Amino acid sequence: MSHPTHTPTVQSPTLRLGQQVHVNARASWLPATITSIAPVRVGVHYHIATPLTPLVAPWLIRPAAGIRLQPVHLLAVSDQVVAYDGAIHVICAPPWQGRDGWWVITLDNGETAVLPPRAVLRLTDPGGDDA
Repeated sequence: MSHPTHTPTVQSPTLRLGQQVHVNARASWLPATITSIAPVRVGVHYHIATPLTPLVAPWLIRPAAGIRLQPVHLLAVSDQVVAYDGAIHVICAPPWQGRDGWWVITLDNGETAVLPPRAVLRLTDPGGDDA
């Protein structure tokens, strides 16, 4: 089973001050801006109100350029989901919500992902800016 919001061990991207990024937080991606950079923690300013710490591990951060954030309940067939490792998967069936509230999405490789009700995924956005 594939999990587009999962945080496997992947090399951290090159980060710079002021860069628009997405931070992986509890099965959701949050928009943020880099405010400081250190080897073990990166300072971020979240673009939404959140009780999360402004210091995160660099491997939880991905650049926002060319990517948009989408709540799981708004996913549609043919949306292109960007997995944590950068692989792109296409949603090939309408997402459905189980009785437990969790969402199930089916990807083009035949795998399914079960995601919490408030999950936010990264989708390709070729026409977008880096916000």
